[in-house]
Parts: sequence; C-alpha cells; structure tokens
Amino acid sequence: MEQERPAASDRGAEALRRQRRNLRILLILAGLVSLLALIQGQHRSRKGRNALLKWAPVFEAVEQGEPIYGVGEEGYPTLPITLLLMAPFHALGPLPGAFAWALARILLAWWLVWKCLQLPTGRARDVPWIAQAAVFLLCARILHSEIQHANINLWVAACVMAATVGWARGRAGASGFWMGLGAGLKVTPALGLVLFAKARSLRGLAGLAAGLTTAIALPAVWLGARRTWDMTQAWGEQMLLPYLQGRELGLRQTEHINQSLLGLLGRWTTDGVAIPARESWPTEAVRIGLFDLGPDAFRNLHLAVVVLVLAGLWWALPRRCAVGQRPVLALGSFAAVGLAMLLLSERSWKHHHVLFPLAGTYLALVVWPPLGWPSSSARARAWAGGALGFAILCVLGSGEGVLGKRGADWAEAFGAYTWATLAMFVVLLGLLRSQRAAVADETVEIGA
Repeated sequence: MEQERPAASDRGAEALRRQRRNLRILLILAGLVSLLALIQGQHRSRKGRNALLKWAPVFEAVEQGEPIYGVGEEGYPTLPITLLLMAPFHALGPLPGAFAWALARILLAWWLVWKCLQLPTGRARDVPWIAQAAVFLLCARILHSEIQHANINLWVAACVMAATVGWARGRAGASGFWMGLGAGLKVTPALGLVLFAKARSLRGLAGLAAGLTTAIALPAVWLGARRTWDMTQAWGEQMLLPYLQGRELGLRQTEHINQSLLGLLGRWTTDGVAIPARESWPTEAVRIGLFDLGPDAFRNLHLAVVVLVLAGLWWALPRRCAVGQRPVLALGSFAAVGLAMLLLSERSWKHHHVLFPLAGTYLALVVWPPLGWPSSSARARAWAGGALGFAILCVLGSGEGVLGKRGADWAEAFGAYTWATLAMFVVLLGLLRSQRAAVADETVEIGA
C-alpha cells in the first residue's frame, strides 16, 4: 500500500500538469483567433463592410429627424436602443470606432465562454481540458464570424449569460431584467418568458417586463419620449407584425444564410430562392424545394413546428432546482432557451449562433464531468457526445475552407447550422428532463 500511494500521487500530479499544459494551448489558440478576427475585422472596416459603418446613414437620418423604419429595402431592423448602444463607438469615427467596437466584442466573446465554463464548477480551470476544447471547436468559428461582421449578437448573448448567472444565484428579478434587456436588443430573448412561467417565478416575469420597458424607454433620453414611441411603433409595424401575421416569404426568409427553422422550411417546402443569382456562381437562382406549399399550408406547417418547439421547452424546463445542482440546471435551462431562440427567430444567420457556448458547455460536462462530479450514465454520455460532435462537424465542416464557396453555400442551403441547433436542442431537452427527475428528492424552489 505504501508503494501504491506515491504512484497514485504521481499520476495525479501528471494529470494536473497535463491539464494545465493543454489549457495554456487552448488560451494561446483563443488569443490567435481573437487577433485574427481583429485584423480581418479592421480589413473589412476599411472596405466599409462593417455593421457599425453600414448603419452610419441611419445615425445621420436620426439626427436629421428622418424615418429609419419602413424605408429602402426594409429599414433598420432593431429597436432604437441598439443605436444608443452603438452611438459612443460611432462618435469615435469610422476606423477608431470600428476598432473599439471589435475590442469590446472580443472581450464579450471570451467573457461569455469563460462564464459558461466557470458557472457550473466555480472555476473554469476545473473543467476538463477536453471539454473546454470541445466548446472551443464548437464556438471559435462562430465568434470569429460575429466579431468580423460587427453586429450586436454578442451583446444579446451577454444579456442571456447574465440572466443565467442571476438565475443560478437565486436572483430571479435580475435574471428576468437581463432577459428583458436582451429582448430590447433583439426580440428572441423574450422566450425567457417560458422559463419564468414554468418556474412560476413572479419576480422573473416582473424583471423581464422591467428590462424590456427599460430597453424601449431608455432612448427617450436621447430622442425624446414622443419620438421614441413613434419609432418603436414603426419598428413593430416593420418587423414584428408581419412575422406574427405570417408574412409572405421573401429572399430574407429563404436565402441559404438564414439558419432558422423558418428559413429551412421555406427552402425545403416552397419554391423560395435558396441561393440567389450572382455574377460568378450561381448565374441563376437556385431552388431546392421538395414541393411547393401554398402560403396558408406553409403558415400552418411553420406554426405547428413553433408549437412543437415551445411544447418541448415547457416539458423539459424544471420548476425547481436542487441547491447543489442549481448552476448546472440554470446553464442547461438557459441553453435550451437560447437554442429555441435560434430556431424560432425569423432570421438566424450563422453569426447569430453565439449562444452555442451555453449548450456546448452543458453537453461537454455530461460527457467529461469535472473531478469529483458523479459520472453520467453511458446512455447520457452517448447522446450528449453524439449531439456535440454532430454540431461541431456541421459548424466546422460547412465552412469555405473545407467545402469551398459553392460547397459552403450548399451546406447552408440544406441547413447545416439548423441541424446542429436541432440536434443539441433535442438531446438537451432529454438530459434536462432526466436531470430534473434525478434531483427531485432534494429540491428548493428558485425565483419564488
């Protein structure tokens, strides 16, 4: 026995050294990806291909009192709060502003990943390096793409992550407020309503209402109350009502870059354009519809799928969380909501999938639990590992570097990101449901 103890100690020390070495490698890779995204983002900015620069005319229109919704091809797609968010960076000038905007979102990206890894265990470094590597593989390309495109998706993801942290710590009001604030940036975080309603959390629901009200009202400091209200109404008429009423599908709904369920169904079940014509390829619009549903039939099909997703979410989300399991259940619950956001959005471009770190971390921890955690069943590990591996394959295997420009377009047309989201969503719902049952005997209500 005395000879076995040093051997076991040596093995433990070696495992610790391996963990630290591999984590350093991952940090270096993360730094390189960040640097590459920053350089390529500045290159795009010099060419004017940057969301902050793209919306510069909108700032001018606002300053001159001109409308920004319902003009041009469609109009500005989000509520005025997003202009308020971008205003300090816009004020710095085109290139300095774009650089500062990129730096801020790089920090948000890695804060998001770090918080996902840190929340379940208390220390990110306690998560096995192979689990961290899996999360990195799943998310690096998406985060890189979002930083280049310079949109506001990382700010939305940060709100969802802050809501997750608040829920894990029993601060239901704060959690709801962050989800409401995120819903002001983009509508889909309003799906947090399902989670708070299932938990019967009045504080969560009140927080969500307060956050959304704040997001809508805050621009009044800049624009005035009357104009802010008029702009909010104009945005609703442009973006919200047509979706709720089942607008006729157009290119924005069916184009291959749209990885929502609406986009996938629109390409597969109607005569909508999957890949638009270009000067090089394709010279004629590509359609991949298996059949051509009429508007009413398609609307009913999409509505049925939306109901199915919401029903699955309601079925899996816990009403109560065990004290020791609370952070894990919180992460899994908000990961499920985040995936539902991507599936049910009218438009989910590939860089909108910045919410993948939540689901990726939850699934990775099922496959590779930290030291001291109980091991998951072989069946749970198989399902979680299969979904995570499939999602990584869809994300990395659908890129231009692997398939070329044409192949990448075809992969997106057939819904590479949508299938990745669906696979993780379905498996995550099953895991959440089983985890609920496993901790049912020692639970406390959260957010009451």
